[in-house]
Amino acid sequence: GNEIISAPWTLSPGMNAVDFSISLPSTGVLEWAIDDLSGASADNRRYVLLDSVVPASVVIVTNSGGFRVGAFYLDRALAVGEPFGRFVARAVDPRSIADQNLTNDDAIVVVGTEGLDRRGRDRLFQFASQGGGILLASSPTLDPALVAQVLGPSTTFSLRSVEHESPLDLSVTDVRHPIFQSFGGAASSLGQLRFRQTMQVESADGHVLARFSDGSKALVEYRVGHGLVLVFGSDLNNEWNDFPRRPTFVPFVHQMMGHLVGRRERPRDILIADAPIGTVRQPGPTTLSPSGRRVVLNVDPRESNPTSLTPEAFRARVIPTLPGVASDQLVQTDAMTRESEQGYWWYALLITVFALVAETWLGRTMA
Repeated sequence: GNEIISAPWTLSPGMNAVDFSISLPSTGVLEWAIDDLSGASADNRRYVLLDSVVPASVVIVTNSGGFRVGAFYLDRALAVGEPFGRFVARAVDPRSIADQNLTNDDAIVVVGTEGLDRRGRDRLFQFASQGGGILLASSPTLDPALVAQVLGPSTTFSLRSVEHESPLDLSVTDVRHPIFQSFGGAASSLGQLRFRQTMQVESADGHVLARFSDGSKALVEYRVGHGLVLVFGSDLNNEWNDFPRRPTFVPFVHQMMGHLVGRRERPRDILIADAPIGTVRQPGPTTLSPSGRRVVLNVDPRESNPTSLTPEAFRARVIPTLPGVASDQLVQTDAMTRESEQGYWWYALLITVFALVAETWLGRTMA
């Protein structure tokens, strides 16, 4: 409620940039407001949550040597945006995963399994069953028995390492999946990757998200209890492919981990129309229940967009479009239908006029 800074500004038509030199606190809610007496008042205020973003905690299970040996590229990809990035990663040796407190961890990436015993495999299965996300990345040390145990006893699963004389590429089979949706047309650039060695994933279960060019499964998603498990059919450390050296590696890793930790379901800025049921739908800060998470609600700026519509755009919005039928065709058909219906009135009118003329003529003749 305290005014930080204000200034008069003359806005020109179109987009405007207004710069302020201010020092903002690290917590709280910032309200931007304009005094505009002539425009729509509902969008005169916008709110920004200043609280720092709590990054998702990612455990990387890797062999002795930590990130420098088995997960260097993965760690660097997750660290993009430090110190305010989306993820914070820590390395855990396979032999100690069973004794780790994973309560505050959001996802686990397994890239090395040497020394991982049955207790560790049970711990991973328990983590996934309770709603956690796990990524199993193929590597020379990935144990098929581990994967089968993490996926649960009801899943039939096997892995077989294959070296390819000619490198394979990758193609997305489900472009609408959250991992690939944000790539848009750039998803085709994943076909430029070169995979010299892959793991043949044999399983009748799971949802195939991507395949290698030989038809084998490249990325498969499994539901385990309340959680998710992704199996990637090659490594993430520049040993079997050139993926980590490609521009698509970082966004691919972020999209996979974002999907596993459910970051898409925890936005900080929500449009009023998208507010959860039970939330008071008015602009400003609010607390969501039952999570207790603080967010800000804002008006959708598209609601007050004064840009004029072209006649074609207006017709497209108000006239229902049938499959295979263009809007202009519908307009023309509707006009023809109305014209044909009005044509019958001409015949009725002519008959009425003829009857009046005949009556007048007969009246004069009889007189």
